[in-house]
Amino acid sequence: RDDDLFLLRFLRARKYKHAKALRVLHKYHSIRKKFPEVFDKVYHPESMREVMECGIVYAANGTMKDGQSVIIYRPEKETAHMSFYDILACGQLAMDKLLDSEEYQICGGVTIDDFEHYDHEAMKEVPASKYKKMTDLLQEATPVRIGPFHILNEGTKFDFMYSMMKPFMKRKLTKHITLHGKSIDKIVPDHDLHLLPPVMGGTGLEPEAAAKLWVESLKTGSGWKHLKHD
Repeated sequence: RDDDLFLLRFLRARKYKHAKALRVLHKYHSIRKKFPEVFDKVYHPESMREVMECGIVYAANGTMKDGQSVIIYRPEKETAHMSFYDILACGQLAMDKLLDSEEYQICGGVTIDDFEHYDHEAMKEVPASKYKKMTDLLQEATPVRIGPFHILNEGTKFDFMYSMMKPFMKRKLTKHITLHGKSIDKIVPDHDLHLLPPVMGGTGLEPEAAAKLWVESLKTGSGWKHLKHD
């Protein structure tokens, strides 16, 4: 794409500094060729239907009072068999979809990860060489203003993944990451609790119901033209 609305997201992400925006645009196209494990799935989301509808990762319906969107990542024990690349692709697909909104381009988003039932078995398929690509994907190749990352119920399994990625993280990214342990207080203001599922102390939909609503919104994209409904 070379239309104005598409290019504008890169300028906004780098505060209209043209050289920096151009570098992100170059990396945006480059990493899509160098990371087929993720982007072959992003371009064919119908192949990830099971992952997307189970509620492991989705964007909440609506925005916070300040305009920020909320992406929720909450693996369960029964999702341990799912490919990590599928999960990563679902997260990237969420950002790509949200970036169609100028509100998201301007206000950015909040990511909430709950690792209470996280099983690192899926991570075994990821070689060490891929961790830099995973980090570059967010820092260098996605035209988004990085917002807060709230981590719940982190533990030794999360520590392993974080230790693999942290050497490639810039300070700008690490300072946005907050570890909350088992405390879910102060993640979002009280008036935004409608975006969180009850298991996170919110008043919103259960993860599975919210995820199915999210999938319905994605079906407007061309990638779902071959999706067969049950």
